[in-house]
Amino acid sequence: MRPILSLGFWCGFFALALQIPQASAAPAEAGYPERPIRIMVPFTPGSGMDILARSVGNSLAAELGQPFVVENRPGAAGNIGTTEVAKAKPDGYTLLLQITTLAINPSLYRQLPWAIDDFEPVAMIARGTPIALTASLHAPFDDANEMITAAKAEPGKFNYASPGVGTPQHLAMEFFMNRAGIDVFHVPYKSTQDILSQMFKGDVQLAFLPVHVATPLAADGRLRILAVDGAERWHELPQIPTFQELGLGEMAVSPWYSLFAPAGTPAAIVQRLQDAVLGSLSDAKARQDLLARGLIARPAPAQDFGELVRTDARNWRDIIERAGIVIE
Repeated sequence: MRPILSLGFWCGFFALALQIPQASAAPAEAGYPERPIRIMVPFTPGSGMDILARSVGNSLAAELGQPFVVENRPGAAGNIGTTEVAKAKPDGYTLLLQITTLAINPSLYRQLPWAIDDFEPVAMIARGTPIALTASLHAPFDDANEMITAAKAEPGKFNYASPGVGTPQHLAMEFFMNRAGIDVFHVPYKSTQDILSQMFKGDVQLAFLPVHVATPLAADGRLRILAVDGAERWHELPQIPTFQELGLGEMAVSPWYSLFAPAGTPAAIVQRLQDAVLGSLSDAKARQDLLARGLIARPAPAQDFGELVRTDARNWRDIIERAGIVIE
């Protein structure tokens, strides 16, 4: 005859059964990170993004005790490397360092294998220095008001250069033209060096450049700065007006540089990474190192930065649709 097991036995048995899966399914993020972490840079080795990623990686390695390995996947305006991270396992061991193109490309390309919602914002690291509207010394105007007047008088006569269709510099000029009510012709080049070469010769009259690039060239008498973006005048160019002072409003198109994880990455891992990023940027030397590269430290947590990404995406979409820019 089989023994009759008491009610107490069964209660204890089921209580133990409920505990066993919980113990075996202890969250992996509790020990994170346990191995090296990959930072994907969707641009070429040696680029500003690549250098920034290595600097950030070193700081995060010191904070979290594991190596951060930078991997470059350039091509298609950053879409190749970005796609790889979008499809990566959301375990915190594959991250993406991206710039404003993450908010631009979904409106620029007809078909993309990724969407903004495929990524979890970790933290914003920095913003680029403000952009400056620059002119060739061969151009027939000395300041922004003269340039706008000349362009209105002869639509399409003058041209401007950018590093390519859909780049922030291209879209910034489209934004500026809309605000100023002018029309200048777009000439895309492959690099900033190509743009400068053509400006020095006078083949190109206008270009948007980061102010830290334009300032020494203007000081050397190689180009002219007409206006600078920002809420106030750039400290090294107190004589140059802002777009706001010209009645065009702040453009706020300087790029941001930020860290992302694949969507679905556990919140505890995102928080740990965020804390490490923000902690590393609290150091004065780290901020000075960024400034030396033309970047202004702008640490922002995931929640705040995630909203900025969505707002930027809407703003860039309006600019792109108004200008009718599409890349197949």
